[in-house]
Amino acid sequence: MTTIAQLAESLRTGFVARRSKLTGALFAQAVVFGWLANPAATLPELAAAAALAGVSISPQGLDQRLGETAAAFLERLLEAAVGTLVHAERVVEPLLARFSAVELLDSSTVVLPDALADWWPGCGGSSPTHTSAALKLHVRYDLCSGQVRGPLVTDGRTHESTTPLQTAALPARSLRVTDLGFFALEVLAAIAAAGSYFLTRMHHTTDVFTPAGERTRLLDLLGPAPTYELAVTLGCTARLPVRLLAVRVPPAVASHRRRRLRREARDHGKTPSAEILAWADWTLVVTNAPATLLSLEEALVLLKARWPSWPFSSPSSRPFCMPSSSAFNRFSSNILSRTVVPRIALTSRLNRASPSTW
Repeated sequence: MTTIAQLAESLRTGFVARRSKLTGALFAQAVVFGWLANPAATLPELAAAAALAGVSISPQGLDQRLGETAAAFLERLLEAAVGTLVHAERVVEPLLARFSAVELLDSSTVVLPDALADWWPGCGGSSPTHTSAALKLHVRYDLCSGQVRGPLVTDGRTHESTTPLQTAALPARSLRVTDLGFFALEVLAAIAAAGSYFLTRMHHTTDVFTPAGERTRLLDLLGPAPTYELAVTLGCTARLPVRLLAVRVPPAVASHRRRRLRREARDHGKTPSAEILAWADWTLVVTNAPATLLSLEEALVLLKARWPSWPFSSPSSRPFCMPSSSAFNRFSSNILSRTVVPRIALTSRLNRASPSTW
């Protein structure tokens, strides 16, 4: 089984240009586990982490290694780790067993210090905290086999729908579960044409038609009942046949959603429309899987599986925020921070899920 140490020693980036007690493997363990233990770790704390890894080095000596070459080394290390497929024992659940794979796609944002905006531009915004620099981590995870693909690392401005994960081929008879960021009718149509299935939240801008071909307003199809299952087609051009699954949410949940919608709109200098606010009363998803294969209740279970399975979310499900200690900012100026957090997150998640993997 490939280990972090083996990956580190197999890379040739010039980081260890001469014989040194601080090998690539020990350096990687020091910074990864040092910042994992304390995101605001100082140079003395990182030197202590190096000592725990098996090498004695002064804070000043470690500081001299935190440069462009070290950044390139950890970036190569991340790339090598991304290429390592991770598996768990196949889950034998009646629901999952109906599909050859149940692929979850998701992304998470890592907020970076503003000094990194040239390398990792963010989306900005009116938030009082820094948002000019950010990166995104994109991952694909099979619930059936435990196989993880990713993280794919992009700048914070990259939309999920434009990443290679969006159009990656799926196994036949598999189910792809995604959120709104991956919603694209042409992609959903291709999945259906290939003999696979999709389950995704419904985007409010999508044109909806009845089976008879009449254009309709989606909310007009819903009444006072708590749940609905309706056959509709989506898109003026695609006319993609789907099952629309609608579940009315409790008033408290709807109010929370509307507050979030208003806050997000305000951050972009906009006001949410009355229709968007009305959508907050419902959880609306679409699938091409027949009811005999995936019931409404089962669809909701799989949608909820996306959040606990996401391996790069913080415990509070908020985006990461990079530390601002002087030692870290010095390293940030040498681009290392663009690779450390993904490395930390990947190692933490996989070691918790399957200690033997690494």
